[in-house]
Amino acid sequence: MSSESSEPLMGGLLETLLADESYRPSEPRSLAETGLSQAMLEQLILKYLLAVGARSGRDIADKICLPYGLIEDTFQSLRQRQLLIHSGAAQLNDYTYGLTDQGMMQARRALDLNSYVGPAPVPLVDYVLSVEAQTVRAEAVKRYNLEKAFEGISVERTMFEILGPAINSGAGLFMYGEPGNGKTTLAKRITRCFGQEIWIPY
Repeated sequence: MSSESSEPLMGGLLETLLADESYRPSEPRSLAETGLSQAMLEQLILKYLLAVGARSGRDIADKICLPYGLIEDTFQSLRQRQLLIHSGAAQLNDYTYGLTDQGMMQARRALDLNSYVGPAPVPLVDYVLSVEAQTVRAEAVKRYNLEKAFEGISVERTMFEILGPAINSGAGLFMYGEPGNGKTTLAKRITRCFGQEIWIPY
C-alpha cells in the first residue's frame, strides 16, 4: 500500500474507528483517497462500457460506486486519448459515453487480465478496518435492549436469559427447528439490538 493511500486511512477511517460513535464511512474527495490507481479506474470504466454499451457519465459513476465529480476528469482523459466518444448529451451537463474501436480493444485487453466489472474495490486494509469497526464483539447487549427489540411479540422471559449471553459472545448463532417456530423472527429481532445498517466496503 502506498503512503498516499495510508494517509487518508489514518486521518479518516481510523479516526472514525477510535471515536465513540457508530461507524459511518466518509465519501472519498480525491482519487488518492480511494486507494485506486488511475489505470485501474480507467479499466473499470472501459470494461463496464464494453459490457453494457453507451451510458451517461453519472450512470457509470453510479455503477462503479464513485462520486461523479471524482471521475469526471478521467472521462476527459479517455476521450482525449480516443478511447471514449461522446455519443450524445445527457442531463445535468453530462454526456453519454461510448467506446471507440481503440477503446474496445483496450477494454478487451483489460478484461483478459481481470474480468471484474462492478463497484470500485477498496484497499484490503480499508476493508478489514471497515468490517472490524462494525463488529458486534465490542458491543454488550443489555436486557432492556433485547426487550425493546422484541417489543410487540410474545417471548418467554427465560428466552432473554438464553439469548443475552449467546449474542454477547460475538460468535455466530445456529438456530434450528421446525418451519414456523420463529427462527426468522428471532434473527430479525436480534439484529435490532445493533442498529439497522451494515456498510459494505467498496
